[in-house]
Amino acid sequence: MKIVVTGAYGYVGQLISSALQAQGWSVETLNNERGESWRFLQDLPKEKIDSATTLVHAAWEMTLPSKKAPFTTNVIGSKKLIQQAIEAGIKQLIFISTMSCYEGCSSHYGQEKLYVEKKILEAGGIVVRLGLVYGHDMGGMMGKLLSLVKKLSVIPLPCVHAKQYLTPDAVMKDFMCQAVEGKIPTGIYSLVDPTARSTQEIILGLAGSLRKKVFIIPLPWQLAWLGLFISQGLGLRLPIHTDNLIGLAKANPHPDFSSLQKVHIPFHLDDGLFACMDAD
Repeated sequence: MKIVVTGAYGYVGQLISSALQAQGWSVETLNNERGESWRFLQDLPKEKIDSATTLVHAAWEMTLPSKKAPFTTNVIGSKKLIQQAIEAGIKQLIFISTMSCYEGCSSHYGQEKLYVEKKILEAGGIVVRLGLVYGHDMGGMMGKLLSLVKKLSVIPLPCVHAKQYLTPDAVMKDFMCQAVEGKIPTGIYSLVDPTARSTQEIILGLAGSLRKKVFIIPLPWQLAWLGLFISQGLGLRLPIHTDNLIGLAKANPHPDFSSLQKVHIPFHLDDGLFACMDAD
């Protein structure tokens, strides 16, 4: 079995690639972020996709659309990628999406993911909506939050009570292996613990895992958005941007977990990391 993975340089892409390789399967990674090999809008390398059975699309460039380019390379590139995969005879398509993506979502990130989701489903593929992915080797957004907790004891925090959903990396790996083996039917899967946590609970949980006390100062998200907007206008490069904040502030109010129940994926939060969240 040969599997092609885009975005294998990223936190989630690396986790997925390593999990599939651990099963003894042949994994071709389409890297970049200066690992080069492939970028959005480029043709898929023939030597990479020959005889491939599955494409896992985890690549995404964190860029914002503009008036001149209402659709970023993510949308155009993903559409081209799907078409090339089909033409190459790849039978199974799996798209790594996000819980920020739902009908009526406000963020550009969520709207573009939603467009690509529909293209994947039209091709008979699988959509995997992830929450904040975490594990012992923390990366992605959870890694950024952990870094923040390590650096600061007083944390100004927007979206304090906004509900977030968590995805343990072990659950994600197990699901991806089942999907590649053909055990998961086509559809959209919200691969998260159905118990939502507030942003504040997550920060306190991370602090508890470090045995550190932090003091949180609630900050109106609109004020934080304005600060980010001004910073972006000045050309400052920050770890998050305005669109990230909109996604956090306006999460899916009614996520659908029905498809997840059909495949019987168990969820167990890491007791060592988040036990303090559940303490009375």
